[in-house]
Amino acid sequence: MRRSDGSALIAVAVVVLVVLAPAVGWSTVSEGDRPELALTDIDGQQVELQQLRGSVVLIDFWATWCTPCHEALPFYERMLEQYGDQGLEVLAVSIDADADDIREFADEHSLTLPLLHDADQQAFARFNPAAMPTTYFVDPDGEVQTVHIGFDGDDRDQLEANIGEMLQDISHQDDEQDGESCH
Repeated sequence: MRRSDGSALIAVAVVVLVVLAPAVGWSTVSEGDRPELALTDIDGQQVELQQLRGSVVLIDFWATWCTPCHEALPFYERMLEQYGDQGLEVLAVSIDADADDIREFADEHSLTLPLLHDADQQAFARFNPAAMPTTYFVDPDGEVQTVHIGFDGDDRDQLEANIGEMLQDISHQDDEQDGESCH
């Protein structure tokens, strides 16, 4: 009788996980993916990522108990104020259980950006962010270009540069389309 060292069993388990993980929602959204997102904001309005095609969208997963989120969300609010008219959208997805906690946080930080409530954490499970906060930079075609994990005051310049580059790409596309329509 041959004795198994367990390596065959491990190989089968790995194959099963790789095949089944996407089917049960264990996948992680990363660069190059085109995620779907549909949630209700804290005012009860449905917001879908698909509706924002043509814009640069930052999807930030956060929570009221997350210390770096207290700096990140006001920063993203300022970016939205500064670049919103150039095609920037920000979706702040809270995983907090209580919408009142989100409203209180928004009032405390004078936030007006869209605050989405992922009460059942289905979006969180689908995106599977590595930490709080995690920000997904989505291009106008709906493709994730960059994933930024965490937030530190030192990140601000790089994050703003990423936003500027993505918005410049939109501007160049618009210029090219305008040139084509003049012929």
